[in-house]
Amino acid sequence: KFFPPSKTASLRNQITNFMQKDDETLYEAWEHFKDLLRLYPHHGLQRWMIIQAFYNGVTQPMRSTIDAAVGGTLMNKTKYEAYNLIKEM
Repeated sequence: KFFPPSKTASLRNQITNFMQKDDETLYEAWEHFKDLLRLYPHHGLQRWMIIQAFYNGVTQPMRSTIDAAVGGTLMNKTKYEAYNLIKEM
């Protein structure tokens, strides 16, 4: 499909500026984030950028929960470990 540059930029910004909604659980936030990724499958973002956008977009208490669940800081894991750990939560 053809996306005009303005739509491409808008969708990429939605992904990189993701923010967890106040009433979302971790699972719901991850599903919400994956919906954004599906809207623009050719976003061109590397896996580490996707993980970072999601992690930065969740609330601070949720980041603490994620870090506790993975036994350390999520961002210290490899991109594959981090992605798989989030998928399994």
